[in-house]
Amino acid sequence: MSWDVWGPPLVVVLTGLVAGLLVALRSRPRDAAPGPSGGLSVEDLLARKESLVEQLRSLEADRDKMEPAEFEARWRHTLDRAAEALRDLEAARAAAERVAPPAAAEAGDGPPEPSAAPAPPPSGGGAMARRVGWTAAVVVFFVLLGVTLTKSTSSRPEGGSMTGGPTMGGSSESSSVIAEAEARLAADPTDVDAAAILAHDAIRQGRLDAGMQYVDAGRKVAPDDPRIQSSLAALMIAIGYLDRAEATLDQAQAADPDLPTAWLWRGVLAMQRQDPDAARAAFEKVLELSTDATDRRLAASLLHELSAPPPAVRVTGTVTLADGVTVPPDALVFITARSSQVPAGPPLAALRRSAAELPLEFTLSDSDMVMGGGTWPDTVWLQARVDLDGNAMTREEGAPETEVVGPITADSGPVTLTLQGSVARQ
Repeated sequence: MSWDVWGPPLVVVLTGLVAGLLVALRSRPRDAAPGPSGGLSVEDLLARKESLVEQLRSLEADRDKMEPAEFEARWRHTLDRAAEALRDLEAARAAAERVAPPAAAEAGDGPPEPSAAPAPPPSGGGAMARRVGWTAAVVVFFVLLGVTLTKSTSSRPEGGSMTGGPTMGGSSESSSVIAEAEARLAADPTDVDAAAILAHDAIRQGRLDAGMQYVDAGRKVAPDDPRIQSSLAALMIAIGYLDRAEATLDQAQAADPDLPTAWLWRGVLAMQRQDPDAARAAFEKVLELSTDATDRRLAASLLHELSAPPPAVRVTGTVTLADGVTVPPDALVFITARSSQVPAGPPLAALRRSAAELPLEFTLSDSDMVMGGGTWPDTVWLQARVDLDGNAMTREEGAPETEVVGPITADSGPVTLTLQGSVARQ
């Protein structure tokens, strides 16, 4: 085995594992206050988030050593877990702030910024620590977006974006603009123009830690700058804060109605809300106003996606709990479809939902197929199960699950899956 080839990836992987373990050990004090998510404390959720971020970095460093399908499956799985951990962490911290006594609040990050409109938590040192988890969640949106773009364009070039989407460095002019902005911000941390350029570039390319830092740097100097607000809205969209993202975009576009980046994220927001007409109008506005080649390519690709027919719905149904069965609200429910009654190998299609939604309705379509581009068989078998650690590859003994139901065809109608058994969190 050549150390020149395998050495750096192994170092990254081992470093990530050690860092995740250290964070986990240091984040479990005996007197930690319980969090709102199934008894997990804020420290527990922070440790889980840090560990998953390290796993993402290790996977990205080692992607050239895997088959594309294997990397995509492991990447998406880890991203889903990271996004869930980040949402839980934000909810836990918000709940802790609501119940914290005044003395504790004074010892924390300080009072929030006054704002006449809905706004995110305050910027600054404490706010940066509170929202640093946003960065990994942004990966979820951009990786899925990158996968879509990759299917309709060429494969990712060497040195390209981790999302597989268009990159900023396609021309020397773009590279020189970024290099100049980096130099300007290093010389003058109050240069809002440079921070805005770098924030948008970082978010678009997936350099997530840097992107959040640039947004915070800009907000410290000019929190109402429309370009900084547009990048902040992109982060809000990524973690599901759609109402707050809309309010932030409203402020940005009130100050600059012709800002192309605001129209770009306005279109993405409309797509998240299943409003194709509004999304189409926003992306057309980007093509009208923007001179940035990458933004124009992204808008054109998303317009093409909007014109494509929706994925075919294959199965609909409901997952319920049997009488007397209880499930921790922070657990997950995996719903899988297989082409045979005997579970073996990866499923044909899969969904992941929060146990807090139970009883829940679900829809399986071609877009949920584990290996995209395959053919949906005439008959499938369905099963749902509860998972406590968010890892689809493991099963906890005693965790509720349903019977395998099938064969299901296109004419079977809605299916009911009932979770049997009980589980107690250790």
